[in-house]
Amino acid sequence: MNRILVPVYPRSDYQNLLQYVTSVATRSHAELHFLILGASSRDLRDTQRIATAEDLKHIISFRLPSRTKALLQAAADQLLPAGISFQVRLSPGSVQDIIHETERQPYDLLAISAGDTPGIRHFLRNTVPARLISGTKVPVFVVPRESRYNEIRHITYAVDLTDYDPSIIQQVKHIASLFDAKLTIAHVNTDHAEQDREQYQISLERTITDTLDYPKVFYKFFDHADPFGGIKHFVSLNNSNLLAMINRKAFSWRELFFKPTSLTRKMVQEIRVPILAFRK
Repeated sequence: MNRILVPVYPRSDYQNLLQYVTSVATRSHAELHFLILGASSRDLRDTQRIATAEDLKHIISFRLPSRTKALLQAAADQLLPAGISFQVRLSPGSVQDIIHETERQPYDLLAISAGDTPGIRHFLRNTVPARLISGTKVPVFVVPRESRYNEIRHITYAVDLTDYDPSIIQQVKHIASLFDAKLTIAHVNTDHAEQDREQYQISLERTITDTLDYPKVFYKFFDHADPFGGIKHFVSLNNSNLLAMINRKAFSWRELFFKPTSLTRKMVQEIRVPILAFRK
């Protein structure tokens, strides 16, 4: 992992987001690029690099909103002692600006907070992850509101054989190996057909084992009438610190975004661990 994009709204709850991206960057030696949304300054239209306290002091001297300055200070307090420099640039703040940025430079990960502002802003910000997943090919790491930072020791990858993609599971494995984390491949069986489930399990394990070399990989297949409820229950019951998922071919994330039952929005709102989402 070489480069991580971190779009941040100055009014969002960015403390947990900073802890997670610091943790990933420290282990992967990735460059962090902060795109501060919803703020403007002629001084920060171009990318600025912060590698020392003097760099920070210089940038904070610019005419910036107080919350933007606080965000930069918090980022520097966590990153600079760990020897991590970072890039920062301001942006008007639309989702399309974030998508354009992922097309402008090669990024390996896009990390974003779901936001914690009540009212209509809260509703709009909770749609941002779904729109980003549908609009960019970069894996999206979403830190839900009300989550609390926990070291990533157990990753649950919710998978279906029809969704299986060797390149994606290799990316999940890479994150797991950074933290030496347990990786559970989980599948929710909704039809309760015991024979079909056994055949599915054998087929999936064989397929994954052929392409994935990781000593801490485990498989869990269980019955539940509702796939979302089953995943949510498993994540909570088994102390997962990260949920990895891939959007199914059977539906469009953009279509689901406009429905009250949006799977992405439900995941962000109801699962209190970060979500690593991939676009097929």
